[in-house]
Amino acid sequence: MRAYIALIGLAACVSSASAITMSYSSYSGGSGVVNYDGTSANVGIGLLTFNISGGGTLTTVCAGLGQNLDSGYHTYTSTLAGGTGTSNVDLAAHIVAAHWSDATTLDSKTALQLAVWEALKDGSTNGATADFTSGNFYYSGISNSVKTIAMSFYTAATTTSGFANHYSAGVTGSQDQLSPVPEPTSLAALGLGLAALIRRKRKSA
Repeated sequence: MRAYIALIGLAACVSSASAITMSYSSYSGGSGVVNYDGTSANVGIGLLTFNISGGGTLTTVCAGLGQNLDSGYHTYTSTLAGGTGTSNVDLAAHIVAAHWSDATTLDSKTALQLAVWEALKDGSTNGATADFTSGNFYYSGISNSVKTIAMSFYTAATTTSGFANHYSAGVTGSQDQLSPVPEPTSLAALGLGLAALIRRKRKSA
């Protein structure tokens, strides 16, 4: 019973807001010219890696296009996005949850980021199909193969309901991010480990 209660508490921790202090380290993906909200910029496009204060790393996609990211440590608030939500952040979270494990090559990492940006900027007007040629977000100088993958990834925005963590600090030098939440199987594994620990403690008591 105690193990069951602890597992419930563990799942609740995943869904509640929490704080994390981290600094940008590197990214893996492609690059190109993107146009957003009337601004044009040549940017890196792919997955970002952050160093977490106290140890460890976190891999994300940018959810704050236009926010200048520096390499300093910033404290981010993490909240759950996606599920049955319909905001642009929720639509982007659906894409992250559905296709994070598919972003294994430079092209697919680039495509995942493009699909997320498209959802964040134009998700409410696109419907189920991305438009990378007009609107509040579009790009140039990206290969057709990447576009094909990005179009495929984007369909998850309105056809799936997975969750992702949305990180926001709201200070200069920080940039909003999205990353996947642990899968139910991962939570179950943690719960089993916790239950085993409780059983060992009972035997030694």
